[in-house]
Amino acid sequence: MLEVAHWYYFISLEKDFIRTLDFVELATANHTTYSDNFAKLLLAVGSEVDTIAKAICHQLSATSEADTIMKYRDELTAGFPGIHTIDILVMRTAQTLNPWTEWGIPTPTSPSWWKGYNNVKHNRIINLNDANQENCINALAGLFALNLYYYRDQKMVAPFPKLLNFHFPQYLVDTVMTRPPGA
Repeated sequence: MLEVAHWYYFISLEKDFIRTLDFVELATANHTTYSDNFAKLLLAVGSEVDTIAKAICHQLSATSEADTIMKYRDELTAGFPGIHTIDILVMRTAQTLNPWTEWGIPTPTSPSWWKGYNNVKHNRIINLNDANQENCINALAGLFALNLYYYRDQKMVAPFPKLLNFHFPQYLVDTVMTRPPGA
């Protein structure tokens, strides 16, 4: 039987984000809007990113000791060389997000939304402005991408997201990526 706890939790977090859109429209002009609700959401999404990234590392290697975002990066980019190129489509706005792009630059860093998550986690009062719409939607996109990797061997997981969709070729989530199909 398929274990889908991570997927259902992602769907729940996506629903929480969608509820914020009743008050703050998803728009570039609102990306810096911050609130306690965005803080709760960012903390929950960031925590789940940590959990599922560790789980994927254990799928790749049962002896994985990865326990930080950059150690996850080392193992995940070794297992999935195209992870930093994944595009996540925001269906409501037709905007494309690339939540792991910082992992592909010459000197890789943590994603900016992850830095915001850590700032809020370690000092929410001073860093509440990091609990903003932009960090939340990018963190959610990052979590969605990780779920696609985690469930990569499943034909389908449901229910489908209401806000996010993937916009990248299957070969990016295959464990062994030598080259794109047909290349």
